[in-house]
Amino acid sequence: AKHITWEDLDDDTRNDVQSYTIQYYPELVDNAGRTVLVAAMAHDNYRNEEAHYRCGWYSVMGMMMGNDNAQKRGIVGVAHMVGMDDKQFSNSFGTRSMKNMGVLPFRYAALHVCYDNPRLKAALGAVQLVASAQTRVRFRTHFGTHMECQYELMAFGLNQSVFPIDTVGNLRKDRYREIVDMRRTLEAEIEEQRRNSSAIEYPTSKDVLSGRGKAFSNFAGNVVMTAFVDQCKSNFLEADSSGKKNAISASIVKTIKEKGGRFLKKCKDPMDGWVEISDGLAKEKVNYTFRARNK
Repeated sequence: AKHITWEDLDDDTRNDVQSYTIQYYPELVDNAGRTVLVAAMAHDNYRNEEAHYRCGWYSVMGMMMGNDNAQKRGIVGVAHMVGMDDKQFSNSFGTRSMKNMGVLPFRYAALHVCYDNPRLKAALGAVQLVASAQTRVRFRTHFGTHMECQYELMAFGLNQSVFPIDTVGNLRKDRYREIVDMRRTLEAEIEEQRRNSSAIEYPTSKDVLSGRGKAFSNFAGNVVMTAFVDQCKSNFLEADSSGKKNAISASIVKTIKEKGGRFLKKCKDPMDGWVEISDGLAKEKVNYTFRARNK
C-alpha cells in the first residue's frame, strides 16, 4: 500500500498536524525504552472529526516507519485531558477513538489517561468497556492537576523533562515541529528518487507478482494467470515436448501483457519497489504454476 504523505493530506488535516497536539520524537521514551505517543487533547481545536482521525493516522504511521523498537515492544500512549471541558469530550468520540485503536498497526504496552474534570469519570468508564481485553488491562487513569498527573506518570517511568506538556499545562511545540519538518523533507526526497527511478512503486491489479505465499497467490493478477493456466492445463499435460509446453506458457504471458499486465519481482531492497522480469522468467513462472496446479 502507498505511504500517506503530506501531499495526500487536505488543509484541515494539515492544520491539525501543525497544531502539534499529537507528538512523538526519539527521546520521548519511558524508562524501559519504549516509544511514547502523547495526545494533548485539551489543546485540540480541530475543525472536523474525520480530519482529526487522519491526523492521528499520519502521525502514528510516521512514528512506526523504521521504528523496530515500537513495532516489537509496543508503545506507551498518553491521552492528556487535564483542562478539558465537557464540550471537548463526548462519549461517542471517546468510544470511536477506542474502537479505532483496534485497526492501528501496533499494540499498546500501556495507555495512560490524565484528567481533572470529575464529570469525565463516567465517560472514561464507558470508553474502557469498548476497549479490547488486551488494552483494558493496560489502561490507567490519573486524576489531578498537570503537576499531579505528571508526578504519577513519573512513577510509571515517564520522564517529565522530555514530556511535551509542562507542569502548568503549556504545550511544547518546537521539538515536534522539527520532526514534522524532517518528515516532510524526507517524503520530498523519496518522491524525487521515485520519479528518477525505473523501478515500479506499486503493482496494478493486472500485474503478476513473483513470490511465495498466499499474499502473492491471492493477488488479483496472479489469480487471473492461474485461471488461464487452468483453462490450458489439459493441453499442457498432453503436450509431448518441452517446446510445446513452453509455447503454451508463452501464449499465456503474451495474453496477460496484451491486457496491460506485467510480470514483476521485488527489487533487492524491497523499499525500492518492483522491476519487470524477462519473458523467459515469466514463462518459468507460468510453467511452475502448471506444475503446482497438477499436484
